Amino acid sequence: MYDKLISIVLPTFNRKEYLKLTLDCFLDQVNRNANDISFCVCNNASTDGTDSFLEKYNLKNKNVGFVNFTEHVDVGYSISRANDLANGKYILMWGDDDIPDPYLLDVLLKIVKEYSDVGLVHYNRLVGYDDNIDCINKLLVNDRNTSCSIEFFNTINDFLVEHALDITFLSSFIFKNDLWKRNRGKVITSSHFGYEFLGKILHGFMFDKICYIPYPLCIQRKPYNRPWMSRSPYYRFIGIPNMYADFEKWGLIKSARELWSSQGNRNREFFSIMSQTSIFKSEYRPIYKDMLKSQSTIGRKLWTLIFIFLFPSWIYKFVRKRVFGNS
Repeated sequence: MYDKLISIVLPTFNRKEYLKLTLDCFLDQVNRNANDISFCVCNNASTDGTDSFLEKYNLKNKNVGFVNFTEHVDVGYSISRANDLANGKYILMWGDDDIPDPYLLDVLLKIVKEYSDVGLVHYNRLVGYDDNIDCINKLLVNDRNTSCSIEFFNTINDFLVEHALDITFLSSFIFKNDLWKRNRGKVITSSHFGYEFLGKILHGFMFDKICYIPYPLCIQRKPYNRPWMSRSPYYRFIGIPNMYADFEKWGLIKSARELWSSQGNRNREFFSIMSQTSIFKSEYRPIYKDMLKSQSTIGRKLWTLIFIFLFPSWIYKFVRKRVFGNS
């Protein structure tokens, strides 16, 4: 038996100012649904005063719990550690800089109460950039199909063909805690760098229905400065292909290669993320062969080498600043 219907777990590291805004946006809906919701912020050994901030925040807002971990771990393991604390029938993982719709929890509670055979609920989102905490620029809808009708998937393959990359964004879905408890100690996902949590949710997912809400229910912020920015190409071009390969091995999808081509390695995604290696050359030159494995064409392999060894970092920095700014 679980104490609550939905447990919200929010792993965070050195994002105190973003965290305050996110918690304030959640507070009203957490309080009005306190009988069904638990909320826990999991501080990944931050050094920016997050620990004392959470202690003071909790004194005024008892429905927002917290744990101050003393050991810092990589992002994927930080998420897994947070999930282990969940006491709800469903788990909602949340990014510390993402903004919930004012009625997100009301919608999710309605669905899990009405459809008991749903194992996972995924929803659309808005995506925007920012170069400061108080402003989100250039908001776009992630999935342009924004109808208010709910879609159901009866097989995990059909769902992943359309949304595999979307659910690597942890603030975009809830899932049954039973799935996590069943797999957490048994399924090895250590090669899914940055996304170790996802395979532990989806392994063996065969019988529950999956619900998709096309209406956007949160805002994904893409801040100019991210603590894990240097690891982003590593997560995308090594972690995700490894994860898809295991998905195929586990029988969740039919073809890892086809899924990688359509979900994660399209031209825009390749150039926007692989180009980040140009400002972290010292980190990626020793592992360039591993980065090449994710690319199947000579052209893509050449561009990978160019970014890692030759591309001027100032060009990437200049373009990035313009993308994240108000101009």
